[in-house]
Amino acid sequence: MLGADQQARLQVSYRITANGTPALNLHDGGADRLRIAVSHLAGNGADVKVTITTAVGVSVATARAHTRLTDFRFLDFTGPGGQDFTHTSHIIVEFTSNGSLAVDSIEVRGPFRLPQLMRWDPRTEESGKLAVHAALLHTGQIVFFSGDEHDPGRHFLGRTVPKHIDSTRIYDCSSGAVLAMASPQVPPGSTPPDLFCCGHAFLPNGRLLVAGGTESWALRQEDPDPDLGHHHKNQHFTGLRYTWVFDPEAPFGANPWTRVADMKDGRWYPTLRAVP
Repeated sequence: MLGADQQARLQVSYRITANGTPALNLHDGGADRLRIAVSHLAGNGADVKVTITTAVGVSVATARAHTRLTDFRFLDFTGPGGQDFTHTSHIIVEFTSNGSLAVDSIEVRGPFRLPQLMRWDPRTEESGKLAVHAALLHTGQIVFFSGDEHDPGRHFLGRTVPKHIDSTRIYDCSSGAVLAMASPQVPPGSTPPDLFCCGHAFLPNGRLLVAGGTESWALRQEDPDPDLGHHHKNQHFTGLRYTWVFDPEAPFGANPWTRVADMKDGRWYPTLRAVP
């Protein structure tokens, strides 16, 4: 709370990562902007001064905040020395009021595109699996699994012997390692559990319920097959009736997949949602 002719100052600092990469990048394709949102502003208006310090200098911008204003406009800055703000070390926001002023909180945001924060980097070697489905487990790992990957040799097509589809892997978030994991199995002669386009949701005990998937996909009985590997050319998929539970804390060496009651009808691309 500020009285007459008082000033408040807020400094927001940003860390530099171990490899020297700045934790905040305010460069936005040539337009360097900063948005300041104030949740509550009472009394008279206030002058706002924003100072941004970077590796090459200091940039300053000012604006006028009026009573009951809850969201400032975008302030356009010119980077110090004509440079952008890719090495921002800290931001200082100063409020000066000639009357009473109350500011409950302040949020400082850069533009929507922050390359240093949203950069995609490879975290591990190629897993060899198409991660159609993935779920973050309470163990700090990610289970991901795919399906037949449009390979007719891996699925039942009416003229191909069904084969086991090994498509389950675990990604360890702390080490970056990809671990091989057993996949669902069914008795010999049954349709293999192709989990491509299944649905899944977490149970209260942290296990993952997985239902449905792909039972078969259309293949034109011609030679050569012009539509080989294209799921939607002739007809819709047929869905699986299978339902499984994945246990992230299964004993080492044990299959973490447990088959539970089958559904009455097959489901392809179903949506699962836990209810209270």
